[in-house]
Amino acid sequence: MLPIFPVLKPKVSLIFINYQSIWHLQRSLESLCAYESSGIEREIIVVNNDPSEEKALFILQKRYLFILVRSDKNEGFAKAANLGASLATGEFLGFINPDTLWIEEVLPQVLSDFAILPSCGALGIQLVDEKGNVDVFDSGKEVNALRTLTNHFLFTRSRTNLPLRRTGWVSGGALFLKKALFLSLGGFNEEYFLYFEDVDLCQRIRKNGLSIYKDGRIKLLHYGGKSHSSEASKKQYYYASQDLYFQKHRPYLEGKIISFVRALVYGR
Repeated sequence: MLPIFPVLKPKVSLIFINYQSIWHLQRSLESLCAYESSGIEREIIVVNNDPSEEKALFILQKRYLFILVRSDKNEGFAKAANLGASLATGEFLGFINPDTLWIEEVLPQVLSDFAILPSCGALGIQLVDEKGNVDVFDSGKEVNALRTLTNHFLFTRSRTNLPLRRTGWVSGGALFLKKALFLSLGGFNEEYFLYFEDVDLCQRIRKNGLSIYKDGRIKLLHYGGKSHSSEASKKQYYYASQDLYFQKHRPYLEGKIISFVRALVYGR
């Protein structure tokens, strides 16, 4: 699996993972090019997990000149993201969901945040829907059993736009960090097929003495969940990754409590 062509060394490498998302990816790239006009050198890497969309990607590549990485099958977000990062030449990596739209310039503020925050290990930005509502899962406090039960089983969280602040984790839908740090941590844990790989990475960053920040002053529009054919498949991946996270990062009893309550409430 090789990129189609090399590029000059940029400041930021933006990495998109494509799976059943070609239409959204096209709109995302179009909006990116429309708004990012500050002259910050960047490269775009698209890792394709969907062979059925390869021909369409070749056509799209001619317009947006991205590096295309081909995969014979879908082996999950983490593995594809790590592959993209291994080919990136930028000082910073930005992992961006293909079902996002630029609605303002993002990169200058991202780089400014890293410049003034020497303890910043990873940075997330505000994700909003078409009505401007904040995605309540674009960031969160450290994951544990009590917060999980409260947030998912008892009530739905609401969040207003917030300025730059520390948090426990930020979504891989728009996550920025230095490539050197990402590689030093071994990248995303490829045991996660989908979901929680971003929470896991942020946890490991914090264990290394750095902080996770979210900047609510800059935004991307996020459609969400456009690469899944059914709600059932989303839940299956989510619960498997949730269990894996608790096994790796939380006390044994917490994982058992989550599994028990989930089975009691949802029958799984």
